[in-house]
Amino acid sequence: MKSLFLKSSFLILSSVFVVNASEPGQAETEAESVQDSRFTNNEGMSGTNMFSKLMDRTPAGFSLNSWMSIGNGALADAAGANGVTDDGTVGVNQLGLSMNKTGEKVSYHMDVLFGRDAGYFQGHHNDGNNWDNSAGFNNGDKYSFALPQFYMTTNYGETTLKLGHFLADSHTGHYSSDRFFATRTGAEVALSPYTLNGVVAHRSIGDVDYHIGWSSGINVAFNTMAGTGTGTAGDNRTVGGDTLIFGAKTALSEKTHLRYNGYQGSLSGFNASANTVINDSYSHDLTVSHEANDKLTLEFYYGTKTGADIHAFRQSTFYKLSDVMTIGQRYEDVRGGVKASTHTVGLNIKSSKFERLTLRPEIRYSKVGATDNTSFFMDAVFAY
Repeated sequence: MKSLFLKSSFLILSSVFVVNASEPGQAETEAESVQDSRFTNNEGMSGTNMFSKLMDRTPAGFSLNSWMSIGNGALADAAGANGVTDDGTVGVNQLGLSMNKTGEKVSYHMDVLFGRDAGYFQGHHNDGNNWDNSAGFNNGDKYSFALPQFYMTTNYGETTLKLGHFLADSHTGHYSSDRFFATRTGAEVALSPYTLNGVVAHRSIGDVDYHIGWSSGINVAFNTMAGTGTGTAGDNRTVGGDTLIFGAKTALSEKTHLRYNGYQGSLSGFNASANTVINDSYSHDLTVSHEANDKLTLEFYYGTKTGADIHAFRQSTFYKLSDVMTIGQRYEDVRGGVKASTHTVGLNIKSSKFERLTLRPEIRYSKVGATDNTSFFMDAVFAY
């Protein structure tokens, strides 16, 4: 299987020529954030700006943006916390639309998501079939609709309040347009929540940005949390309770950043649809990112969750090869109830021919117990 890992590297390198076959070499510029700027490209063909022209006609204070990801390696193919992902299915992983309405005192935001990933963003832990937790939002063959976000924000002095249904904070991005790698590791699938429901307050004190809030559970939408579950003492309660949300992020130096998130209360077992609820549980994760130079960025992650007995360490490296290409390496080790490791090498390839189009080929080697597997994944992401 490891030989397949090496042979597949040819496919990744070949994809460079598919996107940039006739592009001349480009001068390298100063480094930008790998995770935040890889879709930025101001040399696109004029025809690809039709969506921007349409957005210019929207009412004042109202904005739209969208993204689409087509390929294999969807969340629907991920097998819990063991890091294994099925590479045999190609489809629309995400087709999303975000809507914003900005006001003087109150702003509103709503997301609509379709695709093979959408089921993970539904309120599948709702105590009832309301919001997007109903059969009408599922189209079979793992395709679903979801309404991952519908919230309002307002300021109270120096504090910003977010109220409603919204995405949980993610160190690596939930949506395809916010991520470097196409696939998710075991910890990304199992540890961090996808959506929350409640209120969160954000405030900066000195050089630290803090947030604290309350949610009516994990992966819920305008409802309480429900499901078969156990507490830390094995009390076999069947209805989840509330969840405390807290976290902080800061710059330790000009090139080093720290990000922390924590959850206390009722959590989801592996965050998957129809999974168990863990009462009286605690989960947290910490990421340190360091920009070594104008091309190289290093990231280190640690996360854990009680009840589900998961401990995960992840190391990632991103190197900017040129203005249109960045290579990334990712290693993760998961211990506890599940013992697994994954090694991933991937590229983000942009093109001046099609604005905001990115190809993300990657080779992934996974080992769960004594079983190993090597797979090739690739998707195309178009954000507009």
